[in-house]
Amino acid sequence: SGPMARRAPPSGSLRRTRARPSARKAEASQTDAGAGDVRLGEDARVDEMYRRVSSLAEVPEGELRSFDLPGLRVAIAHIENELFVFGDECTHEGCSLAEGKLGEQEDTVVCPCHESEFDLATGEPVGGPAVDPVPVYTVRVTDEWIEVGPPSEGGW
Repeated sequence: SGPMARRAPPSGSLRRTRARPSARKAEASQTDAGAGDVRLGEDARVDEMYRRVSSLAEVPEGELRSFDLPGLRVAIAHIENELFVFGDECTHEGCSLAEGKLGEQEDTVVCPCHESEFDLATGEPVGGPAVDPVPVYTVRVTDEWIEVGPPSEGGW
């Protein structure tokens, strides 16, 4: 496990408890730079479905970052060359999940406020006081750019 800051160091191998469609994650190359929050406007739209969020370098391996898109804020976790994108707002009391830390097995994110824990692939709560899932989004990497698609349950 890592500190309560945005930078959570890798803590071991990733263990998956459920098989999930690969549309929720994207293969990515390891990077070593980046930081901070980014706000992008409608010009971030790359096609009808995807919006460019950041360069891959802005979300280093083993870390969490948050980004604003029109009408929503998402968090991105970069774990073992995979990207997971989910709503940044904890469903318990609205705290930023990107301000939290990765779970011990690096397959969950832990909220910094009351330690609600959410599965990175499904958004389902697996611990803590939260009972509602966070939305998860499709993601792809195109020419070293992270592009976020609509939530897995529907369109934008």
